[in-house]
Amino acid sequence: DKLDWSTSQGQIIVNGFPLMLKGVNYFGFDTEAYAPHGLWRNDLDFYLDFIKNNDFNAIRVPFSL
Repeated sequence: DKLDWSTSQGQIIVNGFPLMLKGVNYFGFDTEAYAPHGLWRNDLDFYLDFIKNNDFNAIRVPFSL
């Protein structure tokens, strides 16, 4: 399927609908460990379930080279 992207009045429009992002940040790849932090406390599924159950649709993962 083709995505038709445009902007209008400060909004991003995709296929005629406003794009609404609700995101979270996940850190760790930008540290000396180069791995996601927090996985020693809860497993990845715990965090993914939290993201899904709270209707987030974007994950920001900063990293450093």
